[in-house]
Amino acid sequence: MRAGVALAACLAIFSAACSAPDKAKPTITSSGELGLSVSFLPDPPAPGIETLTIGVHDLANKPVEGADVEVSTTTGGMSMNAMSVVARSQGNGLYTAAVELGATTRWLFDVSAKAGGRAGLAHVAVDVR
Repeated sequence: MRAGVALAACLAIFSAACSAPDKAKPTITSSGELGLSVSFLPDPPAPGIETLTIGVHDLANKPVEGADVEVSTTTGGMSMNAMSVVARSQGNGLYTAAVELGATTRWLFDVSAKAGGRAGLAHVAVDVR
């Protein structure tokens, strides 16, 4: 009986060790009259070139075209890693920006959008591994 319990425990530990790691889930907070969603490619984010896709929508959840969307990045304590890029429209309220993530650490992204006198801001924190 003890051997069976020990075998089951070993199998459970082995299975957990071999399973795929959880994706690093970004923490996103947003405010303003425009809603913003942010996704990463690759996902989970990794060092190197990362493409952010930003969705911009109004309070009625309709896509917003013609917005000025900017992404600023930093690693928090290291201003030498700070950069700012302008996102390009892909149509239907979607915008993309490519940023280079040069270190495995927690990255902070400030995403801003302005359109028709309205604005929105999202703060995103994600661990890059």
